[in-house]
Amino acid sequence: MRGATFLSRFRTLVLTVAPSLALLALLGASSASRANELADRLATVPNPRAEGGWVADPANVIGRRKAALNALIADVERETSAEIAVVVLPTIGELVPKDFAVALVEKWGVGKAGKDNGVLLLHVLDQRRIEIETGYGMEADLPDVKCLWIREEIGVPFFRANSFADGHYEMVRALARGIRNPAISHEALIDVWETQPGKTKDAVPSSPKYDEIALQHVSAPKRAFYNRWTPLVLLAIGALVYFLIRIFVGARSRDKSPYEKYQLFDGGLSRLQYLASLPAAAAAYVFEFAHTETWFAPVPAFLAVLFATRKRRSKILSSLRSAPRTCHCGQSMRKLDEGEDDAHIDKGHIAEESIRSMDYDVWVCSNGHSKVEAYKGTAPASPCPKCQYKTYRETSSRTLTAATTSSTGLRETTHTCAHCKHQKVEKHTIPQVSSSSGSSGSSGGGSSGSSGGSFGGGRSGGGGGGSSY
Repeated sequence: MRGATFLSRFRTLVLTVAPSLALLALLGASSASRANELADRLATVPNPRAEGGWVADPANVIGRRKAALNALIADVERETSAEIAVVVLPTIGELVPKDFAVALVEKWGVGKAGKDNGVLLLHVLDQRRIEIETGYGMEADLPDVKCLWIREEIGVPFFRANSFADGHYEMVRALARGIRNPAISHEALIDVWETQPGKTKDAVPSSPKYDEIALQHVSAPKRAFYNRWTPLVLLAIGALVYFLIRIFVGARSRDKSPYEKYQLFDGGLSRLQYLASLPAAAAAYVFEFAHTETWFAPVPAFLAVLFATRKRRSKILSSLRSAPRTCHCGQSMRKLDEGEDDAHIDKGHIAEESIRSMDYDVWVCSNGHSKVEAYKGTAPASPCPKCQYKTYRETSSRTLTAATTSSTGLRETTHTCAHCKHQKVEKHTIPQVSSSSGSSGSSGGGSSGSSGGSFGGGRSGGGGGGSSY
């Protein structure tokens, strides 16, 4: 009997949470795929510290200023200990530049350990995007507003004029001024240029290596999965599923009494309509992921739909339970209140109501006929082995012998019937505690610092910001 109760609860749980779990599985699989792609992309970026420099420019877009940039950044690091990394990439596929910048700072450890005084200037050519990523230790020297001035008033005009080398040089000079003088004014930070936008232009190279990577990224997931018809098809599938379920539910409940309809609806039939929300949620997910490269915006809407569906289900069940009843004699029936209905149910049913494992409605007609309807309560209990009423529960549990890494333990549980007071004491074996070492956790924690390069071991603070040109 306990097994039957468990299966009933398990079925209810699955029908309730399966849509959410399915969506989370979809999101988790995609997140894992994006994480793998991010790791692969990061691995292709050469760490400039391996050669003693600070600039990674694999496509040689800013080569004519590379030596000057390395010298300038070296001076800043020697004077202030702050570290500046400059990275210019033809593409990062469809990854988000902000996420890429944070991951790169964490991978290389830009900045000094404990000070987190690193700055990354990331330029993604095909997305026409500039990102400045700062560590926590740079918040006073280079707050977000100063990074905004540098990007918008130096980087954007230079890069729009295809003056990439000069633009990076002027941006780094401004970063250096901000680091050396935290109280610097807007004019002193921005209006000190050695050259002008467009005076010397730089061509964006065509690199077969990067073009091939970009083509693979677009052709594999986007052409096969992300297209403008996918969300519409998913929405159509969701609508079709919803109406088919409505027709199925209507056919099953036709010509049944309100109580019979309640039992059908409460027995899991209504939860089938949750399945219709899955294609709609997938449609929103696909649309957003294709356009913004994020996945989380549809989740609140999906949860709101689930909440609204549950509220609607509760409302339908309440209306069915309160719907007028007709006696077999043809007379209308009246539902008794809680104080009156105890006279029409036995003591076992009263005990079930007292522990909220069951709830009973009693309907009577003017001819003296009565009808008792049973409903599941809010606190389920098992049928008692002796009296069969659903009043049998675990009332106490204590550990007799604690489990260790070398032996099992013993627990004693007591089940008592709230009606007939039948009691049963059982002893259960507690599984042996498995030993675990913390070595894997500690080793993983250090990998986000300066591993993979010879920067100082700093961390990203999330500051800075990005601009498009």
